[in-house]
Amino acid sequence: MKMWWLSLLIFMALLMVGFCLSERKILWGDEIYTQRGIDGHSYGDILTLHFLEGNRSPLFYIIQKTVSNVFSFRLTIQQTYEQWIIHDERSQVIMRISSNISMSLALAVIFYFFASRFSVWTGLYALVLALAMPMVWRFWVEARPYSLWFLLTTIQLCLAYLAITSKEISETRVPKGLLLTHLLLSLTTIGAMAQIIIVSLMVWRLGPYKKQWVLVLPAGIALFYFWAAPGYSAKVDALWSPLLEVVMPEHLIIYALYGFLLWRSFCQKKPVGNTFFFAIFLLFLTSAVSMLFIFSLKKTAQFGFYSRYLIYMVPLDIMMMTLASRDLMQWAKKNTGGWINTGILLGGLLICRAVMTYAYMLALGIFSHTPD
Repeated sequence: MKMWWLSLLIFMALLMVGFCLSERKILWGDEIYTQRGIDGHSYGDILTLHFLEGNRSPLFYIIQKTVSNVFSFRLTIQQTYEQWIIHDERSQVIMRISSNISMSLALAVIFYFFASRFSVWTGLYALVLALAMPMVWRFWVEARPYSLWFLLTTIQLCLAYLAITSKEISETRVPKGLLLTHLLLSLTTIGAMAQIIIVSLMVWRLGPYKKQWVLVLPAGIALFYFWAAPGYSAKVDALWSPLLEVVMPEHLIIYALYGFLLWRSFCQKKPVGNTFFFAIFLLFLTSAVSMLFIFSLKKTAQFGFYSRYLIYMVPLDIMMMTLASRDLMQWAKKNTGGWINTGILLGGLLICRAVMTYAYMLALGIFSHTPD
């Protein structure tokens, strides 16, 4: 119960940070285009795909329409083709309420999951690790579906972990929660189809539950929206650049070491660590690389392929790095010097990433506007 209240306090604190960020971040073209589409269409139009948007999956737009109606909000400020940014603090805050809640809740869920399953220190490490990720700051307050996708992926991964490892948990509660999460993911973005299939197959293979096959059914909804979406095309110019923005390069080095140690323990028939979660990470990573490769083959396209289309990898990277770090520290316990050196390595990498992210966000200048 104490962890629940502490997580609630963290959520409220993060929410306040998000509101401050919203005030300092000017609205830009994609947010404006999306909000104008929402203002100009009814709930029925959104649900029946009669509105102009590259992503036709309706959940985020329904939520956004509801927020607008609650606050009697419409984006009435005029925008010209030459003006792709708008400065209006009320609009900036209201349009980003749902995204602020989603990202703040996702970070609080990450803390609660690790603090309740392992220790408070592990939860704090996971939270700091999340706050050191540049993609978290870039899309924390963005009036687009990315934060919602981030939240639902976080919940999906936590439930998948519980479904495979927690035998004492009700055999119906976790699968039902996972099925609901998959349904919401399928209504959020067509990009969630691969992760729904991957997690469903892993739970079917390793979980103790019956009828796990139903977890993959929401992928059909995502497939429907894939065919219903307009024929926009994107092209990858730099194959690895988007991937290294969602999975930190220094983490890949740790994962290589972690994978080697897991493989060695498997060969010795002494399996240790979170082998199954590492398998999920590798499958997600394969899906991201495959997507990048396919889009790199296109000769021409209307748009570029951006790292935000792979944002589902960010919560996975946070959770995988936390689990790998914990396992590495546990394995090094027998040797005091090794334990200290491992802690220095992991702590040093985290500090370096936090400093780099701060410098990166400062260089972008997206939060450099001072509210009136």
